[in-house]
Amino acid sequence: MIHFHSNLKPDIVVGIAEFPPFVTKRGNAFVGFELDLWQHIASRLGIRYVYHYTEFENIIPLLETGEVGVAMAGISETSTRKKIVKFSLPTATSELLILSSSDTTLSSFRNFLRSLFVTGETHASTRGTAIRRPEDLRGRRIATLADTASIPVILDHGGTVIPRVTLEDAYLDLKYGTADALVFDAPVLIDRLKRDSRRNLLVGEAFAPQSYAFAFPPQSTLHERVNRELTALRRSGEYDALHHKWF
Repeated sequence: MIHFHSNLKPDIVVGIAEFPPFVTKRGNAFVGFELDLWQHIASRLGIRYVYHYTEFENIIPLLETGEVGVAMAGISETSTRKKIVKFSLPTATSELLILSSSDTTLSSFRNFLRSLFVTGETHASTRGTAIRRPEDLRGRRIATLADTASIPVILDHGGTVIPRVTLEDAYLDLKYGTADALVFDAPVLIDRLKRDSRRNLLVGEAFAPQSYAFAFPPQSTLHERVNRELTALRRSGEYDALHHKWF
């Protein structure tokens, strides 16, 4: 999906994917912290642009092929991605957050009955016990978004990954017991919790610090100009004002 920001021929195509509150689709418009940040930078650099809206999993491939000239969607700067694309200075920092159901007693009882009447075994299952810390992920089914930096972290902690295309799908896994916990970027989950009327979610520890950045095709030199503007926005206080607006 292409969304125009100028009646003139654009200088660049900007790849974006839903990642609230960094990139959020509201009707036919796009808003968010990184979009505000980019708009300030593009204005200062005199860049005309269009948005190319896609799924998160398509962002890196679009950069590799040069179909987009810059991308933003809370993209974590990982060692693997740095071998494929270029990154700007950090636009924000984050951590991963653990969400699990607070209905642990009922869940544990159901799993005990299942083990007793289905398998004939009488030992109590660990499924359903509280998942609050990274070490609690071991041996558990963990929902998260596909092709994101959360996956290797979950695997490193011994969890079994259930990759989903959308956050809503991951929430449904948690709701219906397909997953024991949901692990994803803290700003996104906190933004969702603020808008969620459900009260049966247990918020665990935040862990695995990471940085978000704008991403560029491997041959691009635009990141150098963007970095200068990011530095200027931080020094002027404009970055802090934008951050306060969204967080």
